[in-house]
Amino acid sequence: YKNYQTDAAAKDASRTSTYKLQLSKMKSLSDLLIKDPVFGRDALDYVLRAFDLDPATESLTRIRRVLQSDVSDPNSYVNKLGDERYEKLAAAFNFDATGKVREQQQVVSTAAMTTVGTKYTASFGSDLSAAKKEVLKSETAKYVDAAGGLRSLDDLLANKTVLDYTLKAYGLEDEKLTTAQLKKLLTSDLGDRSSYANSFGDSRYSDFAASFNFDTSGKVKVSEGSVQEPGQRLSTENLYLLTTMEAEAGDTNEGTRLALYFLRHAPELTSPLKMLADKAIVEVVKTSLGLPDSFSSLDIDKQAAIISKRIDVKDFQDPKKLDAFLSRFAGLYDVKNADSSASPVLGLFGSVGGLLSVL
Repeated sequence: YKNYQTDAAAKDASRTSTYKLQLSKMKSLSDLLIKDPVFGRDALDYVLRAFDLDPATESLTRIRRVLQSDVSDPNSYVNKLGDERYEKLAAAFNFDATGKVREQQQVVSTAAMTTVGTKYTASFGSDLSAAKKEVLKSETAKYVDAAGGLRSLDDLLANKTVLDYTLKAYGLEDEKLTTAQLKKLLTSDLGDRSSYANSFGDSRYSDFAASFNFDTSGKVKVSEGSVQEPGQRLSTENLYLLTTMEAEAGDTNEGTRLALYFLRHAPELTSPLKMLADKAIVEVVKTSLGLPDSFSSLDIDKQAAIISKRIDVKDFQDPKKLDAFLSRFAGLYDVKNADSSASPVLGLFGSVGGLLSVL
């Protein structure tokens, strides 16, 4: 299995290097879609596989329309497809409605993250213990990570981590603002003295609204950018690594495929009900928790209640805890399937480093 891993890693590294090279030359959507004289459609194939889409069956017309869509607009083509894979694909690139490179589109800019982080820390005063500084550092890391993943106004309104952190930074945490009020704040025209945010006569409200990039219709504003920002490119590479390893490993060991599948979807597992909606995820959970096959025949609410008692879904956002969960799955899967030989699953998830060290 070690030789397989080495060979697969070498092939993936080569494909990733080719993708980076092609990406550096792209100036428009057409550059991604047309056949390169040397590499053909290797770059597009790489991207599609990263987002769990089959290059052999995908329509170029559909992919073009997806990548020209505005993910922050609920009425856009990509959102009407109702398929999260296409939404993630569109969010990973910066093309406008004509296929040209759009200026960077972020709900929270890097500069705003820095400002909010500074204000958040300052709100606790200057006399901080070492322990408190560590807590603030951890909370800020969670904020930055969550803010970087936002794609729309709805995403933000549903994200307690970003909202609570920013409200605290601007001293608004005790104002008990409703979702409707927050929406009106975030879509205010700050250049209009009579706008909702300015109507309070309190700069905290307008400063809070200014820390996000929404226009008055709730769409995300844009600033100068490129085909893919560094973070978007790295995310695409990581997804490609997981999906290709998952597909190749499935040919030799079903347990490895399930573990890799779970790892790839872990960030999306925010509730027991989301876990129960995916048969492969349920299989990993049942094995890890030692649940019988009859578990799946229970009422869905009972299944969710059992999982809630045994699993804290927040743990799946922590690489070490996720690694431990999958290590447990690996051991129990091999016991269940009477495989006493060297486990390829444990080879990936048997230590804190594991596959997570690659991502």
